[in-house]
Amino acid sequence: MRFGIYFVAENLVLWARVFTCNLVLAVCYFQAVRHYNKSNQVFSAIERKSA
Repeated sequence: MRFGIYFVAENLVLWARVFTCNLVLAVCYFQAVRHYNKSNQVFSAIERKSA
């Protein structure tokens, strides 16, 4: 029974690490997408002014 508890605890730690890593990656990805969209808006505005 004790080994089962240790196994579950280890899996929880592992899952928490993977989840945290994925969360960080997702946040970074959304920040990059938002930044890219802002840059595109700026560039298209410049293109409209120069056109």
